[in-house]
Amino acid sequence: MSNQWIGIKNIILRYWQNYGGFRAIIRSPYFHLAILFTIFTIPFWFYRKWWDQILSIIPSILGFTLGGFAIFLGYGNDKFRSLMAKKDSTGNSPYLNVVSSFLHFVIVQILALIFSLTANSIGAIDALNIETTNRSPCISFFWFIIGFIGYGSFLYSLFLAFAVSFALYRLASIYVEFETQQTDKTSNL
Repeated sequence: MSNQWIGIKNIILRYWQNYGGFRAIIRSPYFHLAILFTIFTIPFWFYRKWWDQILSIIPSILGFTLGGFAIFLGYGNDKFRSLMAKKDSTGNSPYLNVVSSFLHFVIVQILALIFSLTANSIGAIDALNIETTNRSPCISFFWFIIGFIGYGSFLYSLFLAFAVSFALYRLASIYVEFETQQTDKTSNL
């Protein structure tokens, strides 16, 4: 295996560990809401070309997310970033927690985009009878799985916007406390 593949594998494993792995996803209320809304919207994505909606929405959200990520990376002063980058007693770093949340948000958006592009190309095959109820059971099952994962990842990415927003809010709250303490120290001198 080339060094590039090993590097990719290592960075993915580090992200996955920082994020919390499958356990973090399975316990996430945002994931639960995405599954629930995916089930509620079965009539939409099972009988229609759901990927068109995703292909028109996700690129804008992805651009906004990457812009927000770039702004976050420059957030606060050097002393604050240094403090946030330090690991606590459990081995977690508030800085890496927010970065992992952003990265997870981006990855889920990209997966939704990939599923949509794939479904779009598969949907071009007339034999699948996308917008009909007269499908064979095998094609219906296949289409159900593709739609559930594709549309579900789209909804999950939308709910992750809440998760990232709250992570940024927590970090902003920590920053306010940090600045308050710094100001108090300076004024007491």
